[in-house]
Amino acid sequence: MGLRRLAAAFAPAFVLLVSPVVAAGDRQAHALVDVRIVASPGNVIESGTIVLRDGVIEAVGAGVAAPAGARIWKRENLT
Repeated sequence: MGLRRLAAAFAPAFVLLVSPVVAAGDRQAHALVDVRIVASPGNVIESGTIVLRDGVIEAVGAGVAAPAGARIWKRENLT
């Protein structure tokens, strides 16, 4: 599944998770780590990472590493 399609699949719930974390205009990278990502029904990543920069999703997945200098947000037990 492509990154754009994956992001669109869970964007509504993601807004609630991200809004307290990062705002548009913030050039620092942020990484939400150890999150459960539901990309679509039956397509679940149990422990993944979401990387954001300037209010935009840059990367999503189980094998995604936080970029150097990123602010790390441990979000265990959140979907």
